[in-house]
Amino acid sequence: MLEGKGRDVLVVGQTPPPYHGQAVVTEMLFSHEWEKVSVECLRMSYSDTIDGVGRASFRKIFHLFYLIFATWRIAWKHQPSVLYYLPASANKLPVMRDVIYLLCVKWLFKKKVYHYHAGGLPEYLEEAGLLGKVAKWVYSGADVSMEICQTECPPAIAFKAKKQVLIPNGLDVNVLPGNKIEGLVNVLFVGALNEGKGVFEALKAVNRLAGEKPDLNFKMSFAGVWASADFEQRCRSYVDAEKLGNVVFLGMLKGDEKWQAYADADVFFFPSHYQSENF
Repeated sequence: MLEGKGRDVLVVGQTPPPYHGQAVVTEMLFSHEWEKVSVECLRMSYSDTIDGVGRASFRKIFHLFYLIFATWRIAWKHQPSVLYYLPASANKLPVMRDVIYLLCVKWLFKKKVYHYHAGGLPEYLEEAGLLGKVAKWVYSGADVSMEICQTECPPAIAFKAKKQVLIPNGLDVNVLPGNKIEGLVNVLFVGALNEGKGVFEALKAVNRLAGEKPDLNFKMSFAGVWASADFEQRCRSYVDAEKLGNVVFLGMLKGDEKWQAYADADVFFFPSHYQSENF
């Protein structure tokens, strides 16, 4: 489907920063060495930090129009036949951004591939009133709906795509030897440090386990970037108040630092109830 001559595909998506799942996946697409197709990449940069995701600003409005004009320029200069786009998460402002962008550019391409990394978009649009109806029409009719897991309401069905492709989300992992400490259970959380990812639930679980199993020697490590200063303060205050000395916040880890944290861990704990979770 994607083979051809000249500049075949335009890939549009957010790459880090900020570091989150969809941005990391998009970076993999941008850096991939394509063999059978000629690919042009257009980077979104609406947000530079996690706490800026989903928030409105004049800079984002200007960036939206920059992306539209950049897409027009690429379409007229290189005439790619395929638009490969990673749609928004299930939130009002990102969906409005998608609607405006796709209305302005999708007609320039013979084929559209929408890669749904974030989950919950069809369900969100069902409850989003007029915006939901418009967005469903804008997302509809893609040639390929690429999804990372099977859901009860798949985008391919909700948005009437011509073809659904399921590709389980995965990364190339540099397998490293673990550094295990005798008698210590090392528990690891990796993800954005926000309410929806279950960070506070994890802290309460640590507190409960410490109370019920006082003889258990364990450490709970959180790897990720705080979504907001307020949530960070709430979590750190809870840790201090409950005297959870076995909780460690590692900050953002990437590359071998992240894989080493996985290798060192005995348990991966991820009690996420995030609205756009897909796993």
